[in-house]
Amino acid sequence: MAENNISQQVLEKIKNIKPKPRWQFLLRDYSVWILGGISLALGSLSFSVVLFLARNNDWDIYSEISNSFFKFLLITLPYFWLVFLLLFLLAAYYNFKNTKQGYKFPFYKISLLSILSSMVIGVFLYNLGIAQAIEDSFNRRLPFYQEIFNVRKKIWTQAEEGFLAGYIISLDEEKITLQGIDGQAWEIYQADDFRCPPMMLSVGDRLRLMGEKIDSQTFEVDCILPLKDMKWMHSLPAQPMGERKMMPLRIIR
Repeated sequence: MAENNISQQVLEKIKNIKPKPRWQFLLRDYSVWILGGISLALGSLSFSVVLFLARNNDWDIYSEISNSFFKFLLITLPYFWLVFLLLFLLAAYYNFKNTKQGYKFPFYKISLLSILSSMVIGVFLYNLGIAQAIEDSFNRRLPFYQEIFNVRKKIWTQAEEGFLAGYIISLDEEKITLQGIDGQAWEIYQADDFRCPPMMLSVGDRLRLMGEKIDSQTFEVDCILPLKDMKWMHSLPAQPMGERKMMPLRIIR
């Protein structure tokens, strides 16, 4: 008797089941593909910024910044963008896996396809200049990003450690006046043991300096290198101005 009741209840439930309309299935499929496409696009943007930061890292003087290449790599890795890249790749994988045919593909194939797609699109976006525009925008508009995740700013505002960067606001026979990337003005003199090739300089040039902090406004430089791709720097002029001059040859205090 109990079995008959259970069977009757099951039959009643089956009779009340109504098939879902086709548009609901289509909407789900389209939503999955759209979300997957958005995840892939954001992953590609993240990869393009990682590529931009990697190409404009201070590889030429890594031994000055750290005592080993591995440590320098750990210090300067763009963790913010790498985390975003990983999250967006996982989201792209999840959405693709939930498409009609997605279940047929193993994890490594979907992951490899997502990574390669992000790299190809990311390189294209990098060549368009979008990566630098994103990085500059984050630095200008998000103070927490510049203070926490901008590793190059941290390195090149450590005058106490011998690292300083900025652009020239005046230049004469005795000294260079530099505005640092944090907005502070410095008087720059050349050290007697200057070890880099002399440079032709003009007002507006962006520079990386290595040397020694003398006091709160004076820096003795023993090496000067150009500084590229930091357009967000404090009060940066639109472009270099003025006649180019050889930097002062002797330190004058």
